[in-house]
Amino acid sequence: MYGGYKNDDDLYANDQSALLGQQGVQVRRYDTAGAETEEAIAREKRKEVEEVEVGIREIAECQQTLADLVKESGEKLENADNVMGDAAAKTTEGIYQLQQANNNAKAARKRMCCGVILLLLIGMGTLLRERHQKKKKKKHFHSRCHCHYRLRHKEVSLGVAQ
Repeated sequence: MYGGYKNDDDLYANDQSALLGQQGVQVRRYDTAGAETEEAIAREKRKEVEEVEVGIREIAECQQTLADLVKESGEKLENADNVMGDAAAKTTEGIYQLQQANNNAKAARKRMCCGVILLLLIGMGTLLRERHQKKKKKKHFHSRCHCHYRLRHKEVSLGVAQ
């Protein structure tokens, strides 16, 4: 018997228990330090996950804002397209009206020219008629005057007094 142990095996078993007990304390110490490390790692991972979640929320907000802008731009483009279509239709209608106005102006110019020519002809006819009548009157007047002169002259030469 060795110090209360029956044999070497008991002593060895006891030493091993003591050794295991010490290792258990160390393992526990390592376990506690490992747990703290794991907890710190877990906290770090949670923090990173929260940061990722915040980033995802920001991206989602940006996507929503972008979607709203695209929708608004689409409406503006659609409105612009409608305005362009209306402008094209009105331009075509305006061209047609200008062509009609041009045709009407040409016809009006022709009528005006015919009217002016007609007035000129009437005016020339009137002038020629008046001139002819003046000549006729003048000739008639001269012939009368001449007749009177002749008569007077004859009467004077015949010695007839007036």
